[in-house]
Amino acid sequence: MIRWICLLFLFNLPALSARDISLVFRGAGASVPIDRVEVVNLHNGTTLTLSGLDILNLKVVADSLADALNPERPLTIRPNMQAGTCEIVLNLSQNGAVQVEVLNANASLLCKSNFHMKAGEHTLKVSGMQTGAHRIIVTTPNREHSHWVMSGNNTRNAKVSAEYLQGAGAVPLATYDMPLGKSISMPYRMGERLLLKASAGTLQSVTVVVPHIDGAVDFRFAPCRDADGNNYPVVSIGKQLWMGENLKTTRFNNGSPIELIVKESDWRENSSPAYCWYDNNDQLKDWYGALYNWQVIASGNICPDGWRVPTDADWYDFEVLIDSEIQIHTALGWRGSQGGASLKASSGWTGGQSGFNSFGFTALPAGRRGHSGHFNSEGQYAYWWTASDTKNGMEAWARYLLPNYDYFYRGSFNPNYGFSIRCIYVE
Repeated sequence: MIRWICLLFLFNLPALSARDISLVFRGAGASVPIDRVEVVNLHNGTTLTLSGLDILNLKVVADSLADALNPERPLTIRPNMQAGTCEIVLNLSQNGAVQVEVLNANASLLCKSNFHMKAGEHTLKVSGMQTGAHRIIVTTPNREHSHWVMSGNNTRNAKVSAEYLQGAGAVPLATYDMPLGKSISMPYRMGERLLLKASAGTLQSVTVVVPHIDGAVDFRFAPCRDADGNNYPVVSIGKQLWMGENLKTTRFNNGSPIELIVKESDWRENSSPAYCWYDNNDQLKDWYGALYNWQVIASGNICPDGWRVPTDADWYDFEVLIDSEIQIHTALGWRGSQGGASLKASSGWTGGQSGFNSFGFTALPAGRRGHSGHFNSEGQYAYWWTASDTKNGMEAWARYLLPNYDYFYRGSFNPNYGFSIRCIYVE
């Protein structure tokens, strides 16, 4: 009889709505207080703008992408009904943040604890649950686990808590003190990627996150202003800090102008530093940046102060970070498997499939200018120069992405080609 009463009680529990996720924002590096944060959901294109003090409240909808994430072994719950406790045993496939929440049958939050855990097996303990049903929610780097437990503990004024008992190792994470500000809501499905662009004065920083638990988003800032006065967003990828857009300056850092060449014949016959806008349309400046011949790189400092054109080796370090299939520095042609798709913007590739923009690099198909002076591939291809020439000095190394492939391409090109430039920060 007791068993049936418990089952009936559980089946008649009030439905619990999906939990919200709260994010706040912090700046690091050469930052001043964050003025605003622009949010773009890379899955559905929805946008939102908040002040730097606002709280982003992600309203998690019922249909979740969580199950599409990497699979993880189910955790084990060992309840002690009379004591009002339970042990949680979980096995993580990777290091990461773990959040434990305890809610009562009315969906009131009784306890929330955060830990940073190493890969391996862990045991935690929840204590202080009074008589009734409780929902235990454990959010790991890969998924959310949810279990109901019953408690018969009649101890009054017991405080629910979650503690780490034993395992591969964990560090408790203190709850971040939320700054005063409005709570701004946005619909969200677990597993979706959000691109966040923070502005602090003239500085901008970009990051991509896949939120699972409450926390703070840290933005790394650095001044990135060219000789024309253009300010660029920056994006931290691994240990490197990249410009988040293609270069568009018309001057070297000493203030001297770079020659603008319009005619095909002039571009073909030129052997000195030069730039152009794709199809001679300066309305594309803020979208694609400029196209430069390699002589611009060879002749002087074209990047903003504190920045430089990445070498071929810099690009390799970047590639292996975002695509584990790239393992040989000197390999020519197509490289890796998904690195290109990870860099492509989630829209704008009119000539082929867009990408995931997994790191905030936001690669756009700016096309190129051929060494003979003609333009081609806008909307389809993206090319970037490196600072490295080949051994014979007649060509220079570059990278490019194609519209319908997810790979990188590494090759050497005539220095009279017009390609895009991305700069990296000098540490």
